[in-house]
Amino acid sequence: MSIFRAVRSANPNPYVVLGVQWDWAYDRTNNPDYINVYTQADVIQPWSVGAYDDVASYEQKYRDNFVPDKLLADRLGMGYAPSILAGSSSRNRDRGTVFGDRYNGTFYEAQLKHQLDMKPFFVFGSMFDEFPESTQVIATLTASEVPRNPNPGFFGIDDGMDHNYYLQLAGRYAVRYHQLF
Repeated sequence: MSIFRAVRSANPNPYVVLGVQWDWAYDRTNNPDYINVYTQADVIQPWSVGAYDDVASYEQKYRDNFVPDKLLADRLGMGYAPSILAGSSSRNRDRGTVFGDRYNGTFYEAQLKHQLDMKPFFVFGSMFDEFPESTQVIATLTASEVPRNPNPGFFGIDDGMDHNYYLQLAGRYAVRYHQLF
């Protein structure tokens, strides 16, 4: 809390976006001191990387967590800014050969669509250029074009896709986002 007091006493008063774990609303009943800190921010940004890894698990998290979380943020007078990811891989964490899947863009697009349905303050794309974890949206080679390299590794997008597919998809949804307001 002392950090927030120091930040809030700055001149000019900064706008605060607070990144928290994806299940932050759990703290409302189980760690109420955290909620007191969270509400000092202007926007709450749950970090959902690792919380789901395919369309079905995402849609469950959307129903069970993200929609109620957005309603809670609204009640607390805070903006809500979810994070989304184009794909994922636990290869670095697990030090093995676990490869991620992007499901030919349907995973990313499901997240974009559902998050925009909630009218968030903004949507954070995790991450623009994090190749080893397969979350990148930057122009990328396809999986068959990428030479295998065990360390640190580099994941391509699904074969048969345009190298700029994820940037183009994000651009289409950015236009939709601007139309919400």
